Amino acid sequence: MKRFGYATVVVSEGVLFGNSGQVERGNVDGRTILGGISSQVAHFLKNELSVMTRAELLGMNQRSFSAVISDVDREEAYTVGRVGAEWIREGLSNVMVSIKRNAHHRYSVRMLPIELEKVVAAGERVLPDAFIQNKKAYYEWLKPLIGEDLATYPPPIKGNEIYVD
Repeated sequence: MKRFGYATVVVSEGVLFGNSGQVERGNVDGRTILGGISSQVAHFLKNELSVMTRAELLGMNQRSFSAVISDVDREEAYTVGRVGAEWIREGLSNVMVSIKRNAHHRYSVRMLPIELEKVVAAGERVLPDAFIQNKKAYYEWLKPLIGEDLATYPPPIKGNEIYVD
């Protein structure tokens, strides 16, 4: 804030905030629904630093910004829709299309039906501890999904790095 006059804080739902733990929006069938962390962080910073704050929820904007999707995202989204339509035409019901990654060195996937009841019963999947402990392994796993040609934003400033890893 001293250097630029403003700051941007990006925080993920599910992060532990202070002693209060994860910020919850509600509970559905015994499953915690996370949400509201940005508002709490903004309120905290406003009180602690006496600065103007604004909380933003990216929600659908970040999920549907087609200018930054990878070729893999585009292809898999199309394939999920096509496969789902084929299953409907075949009379398959009460399932969703699951993308199952094959265990090969080269990235490839299979589209499998999974019963909706199993999806609901399984609940939310969290990032495996192995990826949290080893960012390099996570980035290697992620690389085929995000592509090689996507530009980073903001671009790194050579000789004046201000980003924290």
